[in-house]
Amino acid sequence: MLQFLSLSVNQFHVPLSFKTFANHSNLKVLLARGNKFAAETATSQTWSPNFQLKVFDMSDCEIDEDGKLQLPNFLYYQHDLRYIDLSHCSYGGIGFPHWLVENNTRLEDLLLIDTSIVGPLFLPSHPNPNLKTFVLSYNHLQHEIPRNFCSIFPNLETLWLRGNALKRKLPKWLWKNTNLGRLDLSRNHFEGSIPMEFCNLVDLLFLDLSENHLSGTIPSCSNLKKIRYVHLRKNKLSGPLSPAFNGSSLVTLDLSENSLTGEIPDWVGMLPNLSILLLKANHFDGELPVHFCRLYALSILDVSRNKLSGRIPSCLSNLTLIPWTERDISHPFYNMIMYSAFRNVFAGSRLTIYDLISNKVYYNGELPSSQIYFIKYGAEYIEFPTKYRVYTYQGKILDLLVAIDLSCNQLTGTIPPGLGNLSEIRGLNLSHNNLTGAIPSTFSKLKQIESLDLSYNNLSGRIPSELTEMTALAVFSVAHNNLSGPLPDRKNQFGTFEENSYKGNPFLCGPPLNKSCGEGTPSASSSEEEHGPVDMGLKGFNWTEEKGSDCCEWEGVECNITTRRLTQLSLRYGWLRYLEFFNASLFLPFEELRSLDLSYNDLVGVVENEGLCYLNNLEELNLNGNALSGAIPSCLGNLTSLRYLDISDNRFTGNIASCPLTNLTMLQFISLSKNQFQVPVSFNSFAYHSHLKVLQADENKLVAEPIGLQIWWPKFQLKIFSLFNCTIEEHGKLRLPDFLYFQHDLRYVDLSYSNFGEIRFPHWLLQNNTRL
Repeated sequence: MLQFLSLSVNQFHVPLSFKTFANHSNLKVLLARGNKFAAETATSQTWSPNFQLKVFDMSDCEIDEDGKLQLPNFLYYQHDLRYIDLSHCSYGGIGFPHWLVENNTRLEDLLLIDTSIVGPLFLPSHPNPNLKTFVLSYNHLQHEIPRNFCSIFPNLETLWLRGNALKRKLPKWLWKNTNLGRLDLSRNHFEGSIPMEFCNLVDLLFLDLSENHLSGTIPSCSNLKKIRYVHLRKNKLSGPLSPAFNGSSLVTLDLSENSLTGEIPDWVGMLPNLSILLLKANHFDGELPVHFCRLYALSILDVSRNKLSGRIPSCLSNLTLIPWTERDISHPFYNMIMYSAFRNVFAGSRLTIYDLISNKVYYNGELPSSQIYFIKYGAEYIEFPTKYRVYTYQGKILDLLVAIDLSCNQLTGTIPPGLGNLSEIRGLNLSHNNLTGAIPSTFSKLKQIESLDLSYNNLSGRIPSELTEMTALAVFSVAHNNLSGPLPDRKNQFGTFEENSYKGNPFLCGPPLNKSCGEGTPSASSSEEEHGPVDMGLKGFNWTEEKGSDCCEWEGVECNITTRRLTQLSLRYGWLRYLEFFNASLFLPFEELRSLDLSYNDLVGVVENEGLCYLNNLEELNLNGNALSGAIPSCLGNLTSLRYLDISDNRFTGNIASCPLTNLTMLQFISLSKNQFQVPVSFNSFAYHSHLKVLQADENKLVAEPIGLQIWWPKFQLKIFSLFNCTIEEHGKLRLPDFLYFQHDLRYVDLSYSNFGEIRFPHWLLQNNTRL
């Protein structure tokens, strides 16, 4: 007589056929999420059920040993389903099961996230006006969205296709579906502009088009009054920021890593509910708007890597910076009760439903209309740099984040002491500006702060001893300023900070520096490079070119103590933003250079042979976070002293097996992530890199190889290996690299969002690497 059965989140072995329930003619809801499924013979799979389900959930499943996961055959006989969730189950490269939609004309919610669906999206032949939710994120859908999509699903409210391989322009006909409330097409290959028809989506609440190849300006829409969450990061959008999303409902605005220009408009500072504002890595200029001081709901602000100038408004100290958990606004991602999954399922029954979260009671099957499946799988996430890394925040961790990043601009003046009143802040980055004056002692009141970066400015005076009261501080840097005097006592967190936190301040003294405060202060040297004063030919530098100055005291420069020749050059975070293209010949004079950091400069073009390739003593090269393209020049293989190489987050192309990196056998660290490389899945290109400790190849395309090339014995023992979100070339089959079987010193492994088909949990990784 069972009508409702939930077996979810246990350790059951559930027969894949579900034949156990063959005689349960009254069954309407069957939930089996988070269990292990037992494979059966083909004959056991074929049977005709006596029930007609309305809700079926077998998400987050796995198959037992030697079994092959497949869709349960009884689904072919279901005709009354309203809700189906088969997410996070790998079905081994199946096509989209359009028959599920054809057979179940009253289907409302279809969730197939990370189910290994491949190929084009073939739709059912007849319209389904009842479908409200269509979620196929993190699959391998290709080509374009079918032109008849809106006619087949005319009343769709949620469309979630994140993390596929869909391409071409955003379809104009998509904007005819004015019922859409949630649209996520992020992490695909869409190109072209955002059409003006986008403004037709008057009911839109959530929009994410991030990580595509969209260009042009953002349409100016005055009728999107309901929109709350906007994510357009990592595209090629340009022009001034139009008032496209200036409704009072807006909570999140993420336009990071585009090419937007002009001043930040005043309307941005007049959004009463804006909590997250991310504008980093654009080309905004002018002053930091005073209107930001009115963003009383703000918790995260990032305007780093722009061209902002002027002073930091002192009124920023008036911001309350309240985390989500303490704000009187209904957060859309908290309630985890899946009411909508059972919408109208119990209509007419005598069941009483208790909601212990909102303390309400619903009778006779009446259910609230909130669409919690969106909450379950569609939680908002952002990227934010802190503690020298870029982290992804979502869910409750995002709720707790309170941070401000104004780094890599041209801000001047003193640091407002009132910033010490931002008691809830956890991260503050003011580095790489032209700030002057003293470090405010009021920062000692920042009891929650975990990361404080004031490096690469012109700050002077002593480091306030009161800062030792910041007991949550994990990362602290005042490097490359004009600070002087003794360092704060090495107590609390300040007992953990090493010399790098203070380098580039020649008049600081005391531990951990190798300079006693009784030695006096050094006088500036008048020595120059052997080649004479070097004219970098760059605008915007505050390096002095006055004859007689000591280049070894310049910002971002370190020299050999004996020869006074330049050995380390750091031009990261926007020093080279004024270059129209990357000219490596600028570095030809620096023959003894051992470390070169050009990261996060938005450099474009091809790495030229001349310049970098003659730096034979180079041991560290960082080109991360630019827009460099083309193949890696062959002469880079001459840099045989390289131990650290980071070329991630660019647009490099080519097959790793035939590039010069195979010659760099002294490498200890290599990051190829976020490029367009073709990486042989065996990784045998690094067979002789006996010193290699860190290998990162995230977000590239893997190349299938014959089994014979897969099996080899590596000479290295990695500590870190990352193969996050990789795809396999057409007709290839992705498998775990065999060299991993020979690793015994791994501490960190990330193979997420790379579909390895139907493999068992690799327990041997844990057994072999006892320090993982």
